[in-house]
Amino acid sequence: MRKSLVLMLGSMLSVVLFAGCTGQIVSSGNPASLWPKPDPTKMVVSNNGTYGVQYWIFADTDEIPTNEQFWLYVFPFEKTSDGWQRVTDAQVKVDAAMPHHGHGMNIVPKITQLDDGSIGVEGMLFHMPGRWELYFDITRNGVTERAQTEVFLE
Repeated sequence: MRKSLVLMLGSMLSVVLFAGCTGQIVSSGNPASLWPKPDPTKMVVSNNGTYGVQYWIFADTDEIPTNEQFWLYVFPFEKTSDGWQRVTDAQVKVDAAMPHHGHGMNIVPKITQLDDGSIGVEGMLFHMPGRWELYFDITRNGVTERAQTEVFLE
């Protein structure tokens, strides 16, 4: 059975066994249809502050695996005068790198835009322990902004 966990990052790293917005464990179904409520404390915000993303990591273990593939579901939001609003018409590219080592991932993940506007990312692979940077490039109306966060693997 596939265990699910969510890693929604803001300025602090928080890892919680996840299973949907209701807190139950998801082992089947389409978790992308369960958009999270926007939570500014768990939002990875873009460089210009226009966009934010929350994401779930799905792996076979209770932590991000080293040298094993995992999946992400990415949920983009836009900052408005009314707070964070769901964005369904943006393109989001996801990548990761180890800047201190001068390299990225060894494989290119498959990114799928889902019907509800969320993004499925299959084949993420952090092939070694250490400090990784996870990048989300959000493109909308011809303008791209990057949101990024750090991930540490033991």
